[in-house]
Amino acid sequence: MVRLQFVRRVALGSADSASRLTLAVLLLTSSALAAEVAAQATSPAASFVARASGASDFFPLPENGELRTGDLIVALPGASFTSKNGSVAVKSLADYDGKSPLPVLETAFTLNEAKDVDLDITLDRGRVDFTNVKADGPAVVRARFWNQTWKITLDAKGTRVALELCARWPAGSRFKLASGMDKPPEPVASLVLLVISGSAAADVGGLTLGLSAPPGPALVEWDSVAGARPQRQKLDKLPAWADPDASLSPHGKKVAESRSFARPARRTLPAP
Repeated sequence: MVRLQFVRRVALGSADSASRLTLAVLLLTSSALAAEVAAQATSPAASFVARASGASDFFPLPENGELRTGDLIVALPGASFTSKNGSVAVKSLADYDGKSPLPVLETAFTLNEAKDVDLDITLDRGRVDFTNVKADGPAVVRARFWNQTWKITLDAKGTRVALELCARWPAGSRFKLASGMDKPPEPVASLVLLVISGSAAADVGGLTLGLSAPPGPALVEWDSVAGARPQRQKLDKLPAWADPDASLSPHGKKVAESRSFARPARRTLPAP
């Protein structure tokens, strides 16, 4: 329906409506062929907004709406969805109290066709938690970010793994025009992978790391300068920033309340 409204808008807003309608239909057909349903939202309307590949506008997704491959999707904290095959539940979270090593208030990602895994996701920024919800057996997630592709195996039902990604310019960075440069400057990206419950395996650049929730080897870090540090870090307990059930401080509650105002505002976004 959303893409059909886009066709009407293009057609009616043109002096040469016939040719514009033909172009719009071709764009719609191309988009429909390229985009497939990859997941289904399990949170209220406007928890996600999506922008189709090649488009300029975002549109809010309805309650239990479909998430499609190729769309850039921005999620409010608490937004959740389930993979197409129902094996992996995903939830977006935020660091309202400023305890995390990375400043995360929103999450953005793109879903890809899951050919040989249960979920294939490209994380642009933010935090996502993956939980194995299969009745039995492991669930596999392919996580892409920057120039990396990691395969994460959630060993059994209930296993939960968090990925948190953020890119920042180092303090004192000087900006230059990119023209004529072999490689334009870019911020430094940092990522942490943390097993919150259960056990998992992470294939990082051909090296498979066995991980388990605290107390155990639970944490792996990566950044775009040094790359992956394959040494697993043992944690005695779950960090306060990572605990999905931790209570917010009064300050954190105020920040969370301010973010909650975004959902009704998103419902007013026009459909493309």
